[in-house]
Amino acid sequence: LRIHTHYMKAMLRRGRCFARIRQYQEAIAEYERYIQLVLEARKSPQSAASSNAACTFDRPIDITEGEYSKARQELADVRKSMRQAAANDQAQRKKQREQAFGFNRNFKDAATAAARRRNGGGGGSGNNSS
Repeated sequence: LRIHTHYMKAMLRRGRCFARIRQYQEAIAEYERYIQLVLEARKSPQSAASSNAACTFDRPIDITEGEYSKARQELADVRKSMRQAAANDQAQRKKQREQAFGFNRNFKDAATAAARRRNGGGGGSGNNSS
């Protein structure tokens, strides 16, 4: 892509790789760039054919409707995966907070009970015998 900036197959593959390693922002950027180049080529075929003239293969103008539709669907899937990952992360953080709160509460309750036992107030069995 450094040499042929409009090498569409490489661009799409890089977006797929980013999605697989859960780098969703990068994947979305690649898919959006791919889609934008195809749309620009369709609007202005003459300028698309002459842009990046050194690359005579796999140009934006050469992308079929099926390939374009598949890329759009993959972009939607990546966005969905990103939302699901964010929701899972949020649920995990909530669970960790609840566990920490439960641990702290259990620790506090145990410490209070131990203090009562040390002070002789062991739960009401010794103070109510008159």
